[in-house]
Amino acid sequence: MQIAKKIAKLVIVIVFIVTCGNSLAQQNQKHINDSITIKKIGESALKHSCIYKTNPFAIFMGPILYTSEYRLLEEFRINLNQTFTIGASYLGLSPIIAAALNTHRGNGQPKRIVEGFRFQAAYKYYPEEGIFAPEGYYIGSMISYSSAIFTGQQINVIQNYLLVHYVNFTFIAGRQYFFGNVALDMFIGMGYKNNTYDEHYTNNYKFFDPKDFPSWGKHFKFVAGLNIGWGK
Repeated sequence: MQIAKKIAKLVIVIVFIVTCGNSLAQQNQKHINDSITIKKIGESALKHSCIYKTNPFAIFMGPILYTSEYRLLEEFRINLNQTFTIGASYLGLSPIIAAALNTHRGNGQPKRIVEGFRFQAAYKYYPEEGIFAPEGYYIGSMISYSSAIFTGQQINVIQNYLLVHYVNFTFIAGRQYFFGNVALDMFIGMGYKNNTYDEHYTNNYKFFDPKDFPSWGKHFKFVAGLNIGWGK
């Protein structure tokens, strides 16, 4: 499938970005540690330079309805009060939805299949005095792009599928807690979304219909979520 090739390319790009991000974080950390500011506040105030995160609950419901998300994020400090986050996810059919759809499908009907990916990037500013990134309250912005193909087992034969794209731009506010090296990041936000649905059906039977994806507000986006991670 074309989507498999896209996912493979995305993984290569993400590995490259993460490698560059780690290099940038290490170089920036060295620059910070050598500064007069750090000598004044003490190195113990900067406990973590980067965090690897995920959300295990996203396996049950991803960014696109009916999907299951397997997410990996990295947040790294770019100076005392700012961080940058990059991340990628694989999207599949939610196990709950899969059980419901495939259990009640009729004889001869193909099993539903979902394959896709998601890319995220975020900038955060931590304004609290005496507390340094990536700990404490923050405000920032986030961009997210998700794409998934919804089809059946016969995609290679009849080329029937629904291609879904979600693009989100949001302003966020949240707080990141640390319990030792364990990080808990909770946030809310709002912004702009653009959801598109491309139908490719050669007959009257539809595996998925755009009407099955209800949405509140055409372009208004509200977001609330959390991520759990490990800081180092």
